[in-house]
Amino acid sequence: MGLRLNSFIASTVLVVVLTLRRRRNSAVAVRRNQCSPTKKHWSLDFLFSMDFTIGIHMDLASINQYFARHGPTFQLESLFGSNTIVTIAPENLKAIYSTGKNFGIQPIRLPTMEYFCGVGFLTTDGSLWQHSRKLLKPSFSKSNISDLEFLSREVDKLFAKIPDNGSTVDLQPLMFIMVLALSRQRGTFLTFLVPE
Repeated sequence: MGLRLNSFIASTVLVVVLTLRRRRNSAVAVRRNQCSPTKKHWSLDFLFSMDFTIGIHMDLASINQYFARHGPTFQLESLFGSNTIVTIAPENLKAIYSTGKNFGIQPIRLPTMEYFCGVGFLTTDGSLWQHSRKLLKPSFSKSNISDLEFLSREVDKLFAKIPDNGSTVDLQPLMFIMVLALSRQRGTFLTFLVPE
């Protein structure tokens, strides 16, 4: 009985110490970077915040409720999970996507998404992310995104080639044909596929 009680007390003290340490580190980072404090959101699963994570992935529209309640930036708190800052503020997004600093995406995303997305701007940080962004940037120039009528036509052609009887379709060759057609119409569309 004494061993169980001691183990319980030690575990409780450890959780409290780690929680206080994380909060102190977060407060220090906020002061050091001169950030405004964010509103905190505690989900129903206060241990890992899995209900929030699953909820926004299963019902993307539900995140609008959180932004309506907390504003454009809030912090998701949990005891054992990582505290996550969720934002739609344009200034924050611009700072994140223009600096290329290490925001911690690579260790989380790369092992799980590399097979699907490869090594690129969705899965990496730092210099790899900057290189991927540099390759993609010409595709989003004003001349490429101001007139999307040609893209609409090619997508309609792609959909016309997909049977509507529910049978399995290999989309890779159809997508490849569509991308090639787009690149013929817009010479810069495939610039991000050509390595430097």
